[in-house]
Amino acid sequence: MKLTFKSAESSDLNPLLTFAQEFNQEDHHPFHEAIVRAGLIKLLNDGTAGRIWLIQADAETVGYVVLTLGYRLAYGRYAFIDEIYVRPAYRSQGIGRQAIAFAEEICRELGVKALHLEVEQANAKARALYLAVGFVDYQHYLMTCWLKRPPTHSAGSGQATDRRPPQDVFEIRNTTQAGNDSFNITFTSAQNSDIEMLAMLRQESGAEGQASSRATLGQVINDDSLGRIWLIETDHQPVGYVVVTFSYSLEFHGRDALLDELYLRSSAQAISRPSLKFAQAQCQALGVNALHAEMERANTLAQSLYRAVDFEDDDSYLMTKWLNDLRF
Repeated sequence: MKLTFKSAESSDLNPLLTFAQEFNQEDHHPFHEAIVRAGLIKLLNDGTAGRIWLIQADAETVGYVVLTLGYRLAYGRYAFIDEIYVRPAYRSQGIGRQAIAFAEEICRELGVKALHLEVEQANAKARALYLAVGFVDYQHYLMTCWLKRPPTHSAGSGQATDRRPPQDVFEIRNTTQAGNDSFNITFTSAQNSDIEMLAMLRQESGAEGQASSRATLGQVINDDSLGRIWLIETDHQPVGYVVVTFSYSLEFHGRDALLDELYLRSSAQAISRPSLKFAQAQCQALGVNALHAEMERANTLAQSLYRAVDFEDDDSYLMTKWLNDLRF
């Protein structure tokens, strides 16, 4: 069987919609044709958001692969296998394995450092395949806060915030639970002049050294398409920072974001919740549909904090394959 991967074009929209509908039906997910159509058109016309390929076996189109792109301070560009689907009659013939190898090669050409995917805990067969081709399960998963839910998706405990324009400087007054202490919290959009302070804070947090920090911090600060960074101060003293990076997802119906890093000095742990709410509000103002946070399965304390501000658990494993000889 000859296998080829055809870069999808606008003329392939209808077969892609058919595959997407089959994929969602098989996974028991709702299929919103208009929303999926818009997402596919975005990816077909904007290579910075991601790529789509049709999988062809002996000239028969049997599935598709969707690869989306993002950025992280820790290592730069990453990619996510957003969707991969092969029709049932063509499974167990090595097509999935070859599709993953193809995606890896594309990632290397694009300078991607890490390739991620999610697999449901109950799907032992798929998880075994990904482990066999070099993906690692670090016992992490993604928690998600919906900022703009799909039409038929019922709301959870609450939406993040009302939509407001993003601001360069945002100030709130925080009062402790005891009610006897209050202080101002200021979130300021990071500028190049803040790189040294941010690099020092990242080093405090246990991130990599300041030299590598400066490069990735500068990338995000100077390219709004990658994400946003805010310096956090209480009463005019720097106490931490928050980083949100952007990506695109058919599953989340458009633009989504990752809470890439949130660090607060020990003296400022009391403002964790308002810091998360600030990130949610800014993402919502920027048109983000869903905000994700990577979570260790064993970190129940952090999970409780994020659930309290409307993040939801997911039953999937987050798996990673490091490319270009990068390891963590």
